[in-house]
Amino acid sequence: DAGTAAANHFAVGGGLSVGDVERALSIIAQNFRIAGITLSAYDPSADSDGAAARAAIRLLLAAAEVAGQG
Repeated sequence: DAGTAAANHFAVGGGLSVGDVERALSIIAQNFRIAGITLSAYDPSADSDGAAARAAIRLLLAAAEVAGQG
């Protein structure tokens, strides 16, 4: 969600929060083995305060944690 972080110049509101994605990852990991994950469309020039980079790192760590529980 652009209100949380602008990952690129096309970001819009109404998307998922970081917490929403963390919960989704947890549910997915309960039902499937997570074999890979990708984050795409990140443009550092749109992320003036680094919020998108911090959100991406948080989500990658969350994905690694739930993937390791399987």
